[in-house]
Amino acid sequence: MIVRRVVIHFVCLMCVSSLFLVSSAAGAMSIDSFTPVSGTNTGQVTITITGSGFQSEIIDQILLNQSVTNRFPCTSFSIHSDTQLSVTFDITQQKVGSYQIWMKTRSLATYVSQVPFKIMYPVSPKVTAITPDSGQVNDQPFSCTVTGSGFTFDSLVELVHESGTIYQASTVVHNGDSLSASFSVDTEHGGVYHIQVVNGDGQVSSELVYFTAIGIPPVVTGVQPEIGLTSEERIQVTVTGSGFLDSCVLRLCHPDSGEIVGTTGSTVVTEEGTSVQGTFDLSGVTVGAYIVRVVNPDGQSNVEDVVFSVVHPAPVVISVNPDSGLTSEESVEVTITGSGFLDGCVLHLRDPESGEVVVTSGPTGVNEGGTSVQGIFDLFGLSVGDYVVRVVNPDGQSSVEDVVFRVSHSVPVVISVNPDSGLTSEESVEVTITGSGFLDGCVLHLRDSESGEIIVTSGQTVVTEEGNSVCGSFDLSGVTAGNYVVRVVNPDGQSNVEDVVFSISHPVPVVISVNPDSGLTSEESVEVTVTGSGFLDGCVLHLRDPESGEIVVTSGPTVITEEGTSVQGTFDLSGVTVGDYIVRVVNPDGQSNAEDVVFSISHPVPVVISVNPDSGLTSEESVEVIVTGSGFLDGCILHLRDPESGEIVVTSGPTVVTEEGNSVCGSFDLSGVTAGNYVVRVVNPDGQSNAEDVVFSISHPVPFVISVNPDSGLTSEESVEVTVTGSGFLGGCVLHLRDPESGEIVVTSGPTVITEKGTSVRGSFDLTGVIAGEYNLYVENPNGVLSFDTVIFRIQSPPNPSYEITIHSGNGGKTEPHGIVIVSESSDLSIRSTPCAGYTVKNVYLDSIPQGPVPVFTLPDIRSKHYLFVEFSQIVPVPTPIPTIIPMPPPTPEPIFYSISVTSDYGSMITPNGSITVQEGSVIPFQMTTLTDFHIVHLLVDTIPVHVHNSWILNPVTKDHEIHLVSDRNISPNWANFSLFLPEGNETRNISIISESYPDATWEFWDFGDGVTAYGNPINHTYQSAGNFSITRKVVFQNSSSQCRREIRI
Repeated sequence: MIVRRVVIHFVCLMCVSSLFLVSSAAGAMSIDSFTPVSGTNTGQVTITITGSGFQSEIIDQILLNQSVTNRFPCTSFSIHSDTQLSVTFDITQQKVGSYQIWMKTRSLATYVSQVPFKIMYPVSPKVTAITPDSGQVNDQPFSCTVTGSGFTFDSLVELVHESGTIYQASTVVHNGDSLSASFSVDTEHGGVYHIQVVNGDGQVSSELVYFTAIGIPPVVTGVQPEIGLTSEERIQVTVTGSGFLDSCVLRLCHPDSGEIVGTTGSTVVTEEGTSVQGTFDLSGVTVGAYIVRVVNPDGQSNVEDVVFSVVHPAPVVISVNPDSGLTSEESVEVTITGSGFLDGCVLHLRDPESGEVVVTSGPTGVNEGGTSVQGIFDLFGLSVGDYVVRVVNPDGQSSVEDVVFRVSHSVPVVISVNPDSGLTSEESVEVTITGSGFLDGCVLHLRDSESGEIIVTSGQTVVTEEGNSVCGSFDLSGVTAGNYVVRVVNPDGQSNVEDVVFSISHPVPVVISVNPDSGLTSEESVEVTVTGSGFLDGCVLHLRDPESGEIVVTSGPTVITEEGTSVQGTFDLSGVTVGDYIVRVVNPDGQSNAEDVVFSISHPVPVVISVNPDSGLTSEESVEVIVTGSGFLDGCILHLRDPESGEIVVTSGPTVVTEEGNSVCGSFDLSGVTAGNYVVRVVNPDGQSNAEDVVFSISHPVPFVISVNPDSGLTSEESVEVTVTGSGFLGGCVLHLRDPESGEIVVTSGPTVITEKGTSVRGSFDLTGVIAGEYNLYVENPNGVLSFDTVIFRIQSPPNPSYEITIHSGNGGKTEPHGIVIVSESSDLSIRSTPCAGYTVKNVYLDSIPQGPVPVFTLPDIRSKHYLFVEFSQIVPVPTPIPTIIPMPPPTPEPIFYSISVTSDYGSMITPNGSITVQEGSVIPFQMTTLTDFHIVHLLVDTIPVHVHNSWILNPVTKDHEIHLVSDRNISPNWANFSLFLPEGNETRNISIISESYPDATWEFWDFGDGVTAYGNPINHTYQSAGNFSITRKVVFQNSSSQCRREIRI
């Protein structure tokens, strides 16, 4: 019993372990994907499966499983790797549908694909036609025959509505390439359906074959309202009947042509489909009767001829313009505004009580919108009164509004009055007034034009038969002078409105004289007294242009004598044009004298107080000056005159005068003018000139030195010609070289030559005996003025001469150096002789003279060329006495020479230089120096850079060479330094620039801060306006640049 229990426990333990292993294996194997995913049931198919763990355990069998009753195994499979295998199934005649791939292992684990494999028929369904292809919805179900190909015993027929709803045929009979189907749709609305056939394997036909379900046509029994107006843009109608569907459309159609004249937008249908509401736009629709049509979404519409009538609206009158007329008018054109007016309408004036038509218009004109009509009324002989306006359209409709048109007598019209003026002293002035509409018993008035007060009323009047003229008389005694309006008032109270004027005035003033009879344009208040007669309080004095009659001056308040024979006033003559003017006295009533009494106006003499600047230089071509004072006129000219002879030496160009005439600007060209003091004269266009002796001084400019070329010379040169550039150099000027410490003049040039503008001077220096060094160069003009700036001129000692030393050796040894050596005068040269093994120095020959067997021979204080030869001899153990023979130099083979071109950059010097010819094998030492502020960059030997210091040896020479010493200026911000010179006061806005130029500069750029830039080395600049400016100078060298900025206030 105990043994049995142990065995049972062991077996259970083994089972649990086995399940644990299967679970682990199941977790390691999986099917991820396979291809192909379908096949037809006509043969075999091989499927390639990818996944993982295919070699983790043994696979017994692979199946296609559809259900418990329908699964079948593969015919073979092959495992390619742990992640891929292929399996073959025979699916001939197998049931179509979806199958899962099962993999069974020996551990009884089963692995199933997540995606099914589909077995399909070898053909897909195709639909070519359906018969019949339409039917009425009330004839359901529909029995149709679908023809095509690829149908199977399990094929289904479906109708797909455009909304996506699918209706499946309830009965399908298979007849090979045709299917008999019966189906119904669950809507009475009809519509278009897509026919599709679905085989049992899920394949669906794609051909576009359609079946149309035709709905029940609507029926219209009535429309409300039945009438609409052509003016209505939105009239809502309700159509009653049956069979109305949602989204149906209402139409108005012409009864003969069937043309659609109106269509509604959205409609609202009742649930039962017996009523539909919509809106018509009748604007622009022709008047007439139209048939109402309801069109359902399936295109069916009613056939009943229910009528909707479109008519014009009745005319409405709002206003008439004009709204009145006169009984004398035979043709009064009126414009009536309102609505609904039609072409051919007629206008009436009707008696408001009896309704009788008293006036009928002729032809009328109606505007496009029917809102305005024009016509003509003949009012002649019509009784005075109010009448009602009526507009009657051609269809007989008439307006009903009581808009009134009034007919009255004509208003009197005044055209003229004769005479049209009178004097305040006249008691009876008979006048005749012409015009129209005057009635017997009318009265004449003179009225104040502002207050309307009646000032004068006539007595009895006489009117002509035609009523176009009336006579009466006015009593003007005591009436205030002025202009009055003439009024004719008829017995019916109507009065003219024309402002025909009748003037009542005082006597005309007379001018005899004016005192004083002249004044100046500078006088702001000139008191004058005018004598004559007829002057009234409040009169004004005028000065008028005698030609144009324009008033140029008007006096302020005036004072007259009691008798009116004299009047005083003041004139402001400032700014008045010079000339003769007529004096006019204008009384408050506007009357003025006619006598041409003259008052003359002239300019004041100009006065000069100062000139700024008050000096200039003979080198200046344009000196702008400002002269202050008074009385300066536009177009005046500035002169500089000799104070003794009075001769004009300078005349300005165009001038600018301030508005007040107290300042004038102009410019003088002082080039070529003799230095000295001159008197400033301002001459106005009228020839008047100032008399004040304000002085303007002209002097020579201070010489200004910019550069000298060349800027160096040798102490051995007797005549070094130099060119100094700058400005202000005068003929006969002298060049000096001065010691910078003591200021002593060490060299003075001989005669000099200057350019025409004094910007360059040439001279020559004798430098013999002058100590080498740096000296300041000055230019001294004949007037003793020295240049206030300097440039450096360097005097150098000439380089020592050099000599060729030719060194050769015989067999058995060599020398160092060897070949041709160039050495400086007074220098020493050591030659070392090195014998080969078994040889010794036998003798050294200097210019064929033996010097003995010297291993190191020194040639001291060299002052000429030499030839040196070293002879070597073989060492013999037992020397045999031989006679002493003085060896001669071996014959020299034909020498070979090469050309060497030696050059250097500006700022450096290499010795020797130029184009030199040397013998093959020569050793050439070079010495290199630089000017102050320069350094050596490198030496170019046949374009190959070689870094050197102050010397270098070319050893030996075996070909032609090109040697160039490259140097550069030391980097410093001071190269761009400059200084500025501003003339005193700086009114000219001109500056002078002092800067040093550099021959080695690549380019030089200036920015003056006012938008003007320049290149090179400018010496001056003129600003066009005052202000603060920044001047920037930039100098660019081969490998560096320098920049300087200075601020200046103009």
